[in-house]
Amino acid sequence: MTDTDSPGSEKVKIIAPQNTLKMKAGATSIDRTAMLENAKKALTGLQDEFGGWMEDEVDNLTTAFKAWNENDGADTTLYRSCHDIKGQAATLGYPVVGRIANSLCTLLQSEGGNGETVKTLIERHVVAIRAAVREQIQGDDHPIADALANELDNLVAQIVSTSDSD
Repeated sequence: MTDTDSPGSEKVKIIAPQNTLKMKAGATSIDRTAMLENAKKALTGLQDEFGGWMEDEVDNLTTAFKAWNENDGADTTLYRSCHDIKGQAATLGYPVVGRIANSLCTLLQSEGGNGETVKTLIERHVVAIRAAVREQIQGDDHPIADALANELDNLVAQIVSTSDSD
């Protein structure tokens, strides 16, 4: 605590609280390399479960697509589901699935195209994601999966460009 005189006023007491954060946090030097290695080891230990987690996400996507289809596109769980897959796919070892899910997110955000055409293309994305996970297409060097993802991207780009020009 310190006392100071403020010009034109009475004495002011400034109370500086004791900083106990360093004591509570422990050592201040963090070995980032060791932390990264520990994180990698933890992920490696979980890799056996990645396939099951991805299958769960695909089940959620399939359920969301059915709800979306039954409600004429009014159900928002489809977007949330494909967005979850987009974010998790690479970590879970399915980067091509992440690309397809990203394309599906873009399509769902766009407002272009014929209703039936868009509906069919959305279904094709869901089917492609299901097939890639079912066939355990991991990595990003599978030529058929890569070609499929590219084609879906191109079709979505056409629909998005059509909606932008309208």
